[in-house]
Formats: sequence, C-alpha cells, structure tokens
Amino acid sequence: MKRNPISSRAKPGDTANAEKKLNKRAIRQTFAGYARADRFIEAEKRAWLQSLTDEQARQIFDDLNQDGDDWKKFAGDMSMLEIRRLESKIQGRRIFDLLSLKLARHRTYRARHT
Repeated sequence: MKRNPISSRAKPGDTANAEKKLNKRAIRQTFAGYARADRFIEAEKRAWLQSLTDEQARQIFDDLNQDGDDWKKFAGDMSMLEIRRLESKIQGRRIFDLLSLKLARHRTYRARHT
C-alpha cells in the first residue's frame, strides 16, 4: 500500500518524491495535450488550405514574397520591415472592422424585416 505523502505519517522526503512524480506526470500530460492540439491545428490547416481557390493561394504566396522582397529592398533593415508589417496589420484591422459593421447592419436589417 502506498503512503499518502501529505499525511502526518509520511516520512521526510516522501513529499519531495511525490512532487517529483507529480511534476513528471504533469509534464507528460502537458506534452500529450500539446500533441493533441498540434494534430487538431494541422488538420484545420489542411482543411483551410484545401478550401482555398487558386486565386486565394496565389495571393497568399504573392503577399509572402512581397514581404521578402521588401526586406531585401531595405537591405535587411528590420525597422523598415516592421513598419510595413504594422501598416499591413492596420489595413487588415480596418477591413475586419468594416466587415463587422456590415455584418451587424445586415443582422439588424434581417431582424427588423423578418
């Protein structure tokens, strides 16, 4: 019968061993969780990539190449590349904001007219 490391009858050092075993177990569980999450994320990526049209895939490819071309153009100056990246993020945010507003208007319209 195993001894409860928290009980008052536990020997000195039992708690340290229990914590060590608990830490090993927690680490194994954490890595197993990461592996499951990785499989799920990879499956989502595959599904998303398969759903892309040729035009969408080409646009993504061109955007990625443009970032590399910009970096070369500025002789590897990371600050210039960072400025371009931020401008791109801001533009993306504006697009999502507009999409959100249009979606909200559409839902409001549908709610009033149904």
